[in-house]
Amino acid sequence: MYELRREVKIVLNLDDSRKEINCSYYLQSRKEALSQFIQQIHGRPVVVKLNSGVDYRGVLACIDGYMNIALEQTEEYVNGQLKDKYGDAFIRGNNVLYISTQKRRN
Repeated sequence: MYELRREVKIVLNLDDSRKEINCSYYLQSRKEALSQFIQQIHGRPVVVKLNSGVDYRGVLACIDGYMNIALEQTEEYVNGQLKDKYGDAFIRGNNVLYISTQKRRN
């Protein structure tokens, strides 16, 4: 684990006056950022978009380093229309375009 500290200067031109702000922030490695994202979404509702355009929505049960995904309470959407419902679903990682969070179901 490592963090990089980056200093930036922000210059604002407001109402003919120039203001400079110095700030710093920390950058994480991409691997750490991805790991934190996965920890945050585990057990939460997600949308998994496949390369084919099909969406699967469900509760994230498991995900591995190859983006293989296990979902619970899974729904399949094609062109935005609900096509089918599954209890549990396994999605092979090489088919995944992206994964994103969605609002919790009531």
